[in-house]
Amino acid sequence: MNTNTNDGSVTKGFRWRQRIGYGAMDLGRNIVQNMADLYLSVFLTTVAQLPLAAVSIMFLICKIIDAITDVIVGMLVDRTNTRFGRCRPWVVGGCFVYAIGLFALFQAPELSAGNKIVYMYAAYILYTLGMTMVNIPTSSMMPLLSKDPSEYNMFGSAKAWAASIASTVVANTAMVLVAFFGAGNNELLGYSRTVLLFGACEIVLCLIGVMMVKEINPPIESKKKNSSLSETLGNLKAIITDRNFLGVFLFCICNLIYQVATASTMAYYCLFILDHQMGLMGLAMTAQSVVGFACPVIFITMNRKFAKKNIVQIASVICVCGLALRYLSPSLPVMLIVGMAIFGIGMGCMNTSLMTMQPDVMDSLTVKTGKQLTGLVAALFSLGCQLGSGLSNSLVTAVLAIGGFDGSVQEQTASALMSVRVAFGGIGIGAVALVFCAMFVYNLDAQIPEIRKKIERMHQEAR
Repeated sequence: MNTNTNDGSVTKGFRWRQRIGYGAMDLGRNIVQNMADLYLSVFLTTVAQLPLAAVSIMFLICKIIDAITDVIVGMLVDRTNTRFGRCRPWVVGGCFVYAIGLFALFQAPELSAGNKIVYMYAAYILYTLGMTMVNIPTSSMMPLLSKDPSEYNMFGSAKAWAASIASTVVANTAMVLVAFFGAGNNELLGYSRTVLLFGACEIVLCLIGVMMVKEINPPIESKKKNSSLSETLGNLKAIITDRNFLGVFLFCICNLIYQVATASTMAYYCLFILDHQMGLMGLAMTAQSVVGFACPVIFITMNRKFAKKNIVQIASVICVCGLALRYLSPSLPVMLIVGMAIFGIGMGCMNTSLMTMQPDVMDSLTVKTGKQLTGLVAALFSLGCQLGSGLSNSLVTAVLAIGGFDGSVQEQTASALMSVRVAFGGIGIGAVALVFCAMFVYNLDAQIPEIRKKIERMHQEAR
């Protein structure tokens, strides 16, 4: 197989196999993540009945622990060298840990209050470890799946479509399954069996994806097999001081803040603002996901005329419009669906942009450092996502606690209802505004053609 940049010897069928396999892995990952993002906060505060303050602190502390494991796993991925490739063995092992972690999270063992919190800490750490073991290798795998850099847009689109499908499936089936498995009156049993089913789906999809994809673009190997600590620290410094990395890293953080805040508070919004109209939640998430299917095509079309940073800024304005519409119209249930549809257009384009920006940054840092540190860079981006998720959960629970929200009662005070609205819309608006600002430091769009040429020369010299 030749190694030309355009990779002309790869058949069309093989390209589609790579894209579908990559999307299958991300579909499995997103099913688990969407279940946790949408329902974990509600489960912990209303079914497990943990104090809001304890939940908020747990989210933050566990994300700090996860930050450490992210970097460790990323460095280990860069040092992995098997006949199955660098990344795929990690996905095989990680998908089982991820599913087990999800199952452990949605349990409420009959323990004392203190021991129940300790159990939740252990379950959440296991869950985030599984997420790390799947997320980092799938993200760092993208540059290894094709010698043609234009495929980044297709792989990014596959991830975006997978996210839309997973969001639609989970939002429309989770609570139906909880009611079915719980026979209508045992929420704990319903949640337990539902996450068991979703975890099994994640394992199957990840394994199918691993079998379909092949790492055909081997990483540029350093002539020195073992890096010293000082060299590793030097590489890390080069990464974290790079302006484009910092812009995308902040994008990762804020992208998860507004997405998780919206997802995790929608159930609260439908229960307490819209008077238990939970059916609207599925309709709203479907509206978001349906328009999201078109976003990868919209992104690819726009990218022919606009730089990626400009697409993100346009999309962020659309997101704010959707968020503001929902926040300002709490008495009109239909505006939840309209707002989510508008929000979905912006979010879908932002997600696709982010997925394609990450490998661009990886390539630019390969040229800058002379090493293909995709695992470490992917780990740092994953760290940004985990920080965003943890901060979002902590912000949501903090806002609800300040408003006096009480998950054990059906009727909430006026201040508690206002806190639900702020958590549902206000947090997201602030985070999206930060994404808009972060794009002013990103300047890779004009440099990509020259970076591609340098990468190709590095591959040739390595051979």
